[in-house]
Amino acid sequence: MMKRSGHPTHPATRFRHARNARRTGEYNTFMLNTREAREVLDRDFLETRGKILEIAAVLDRIDRAPTHHPEHPDPRLGQIRQALEALCIPGPCRAETIQMIFSLEYDRHWREKLKPGLAAEVAGKQ
Repeated sequence: MMKRSGHPTHPATRFRHARNARRTGEYNTFMLNTREAREVLDRDFLETRGKILEIAAVLDRIDRAPTHHPEHPDPRLGQIRQALEALCIPGPCRAETIQMIFSLEYDRHWREKLKPGLAAEVAGKQ
C-alpha cells in the first residue's frame, strides 16, 4: 500500500506547508491551488452564499431573542463577531485565524484539572 502523506494534496502535507509558510512568511507558495479564482467561484459560490445566509439568519434570531443578562454578554457572540471580522481581511490563512479564535489557549496543566479517574486513564493511554 502506497503511503500518501508526502503527496502535495494530502491534508498532512498541506498542513506542513501552511505551518512552514506562517513561519517564513511565504504564503503565496504553500497552497497548491491549480484552479483559477473564477473556477473556484463557479464551484463554490452557491454553497458559500447559502452558508452566509444561514449565519445571517442565526444572528437575526440572536438579535430578536430576549436577553436575560445584558450586563454580561455571552463570550461566544464576541467570538462570532471576531470571526466575521477576520473573514473581511484578505489573506490565505483566514481558516486558521478563525480556528484560533474558537480554540482554547493551551494549558500545560490540563491533566491536573481533569477528574481524578479520567486523569489516570488519559495518562495510561500515552
